[in-house]
Amino acid sequence: MPVLIGCGLLGPRLAHILKLPAPQLVGPMLVSAAAHLAAVTTATPPLALVFAAQTVIGGAIGCRFGGVAPATLLTVATSALCACPALHSPRLCPISALHIYHAPRQTRNPRALFEST
Repeated sequence: MPVLIGCGLLGPRLAHILKLPAPQLVGPMLVSAAAHLAAVTTATPPLALVFAAQTVIGGAIGCRFGGVAPATLLTVATSALCACPALHSPRLCPISALHIYHAPRQTRNPRALFEST
């Protein structure tokens, strides 16, 4: 666990020096990944801490959607929900990854994603 705490403290500083985006998030992830790949540690953070961190990150991301029209959010959410199955197994999803990529530009109607073109 001390190694992970070190990753959390060193990561943001290193990411800031390297001018990476979102240094408080990306830095610790990269340093922790390096520590795990180098077999310096096999520790995992407590599950409660993971849940708390995901809640804070989700809240911060959600705040960026303030002022966005609900129809736009619905379109993006529909695309996101279809993206995983389409990208991992095209046979499971009736639309292709290419349709998902171009969906916001093609239509504002999420149901149109499922229509044949």
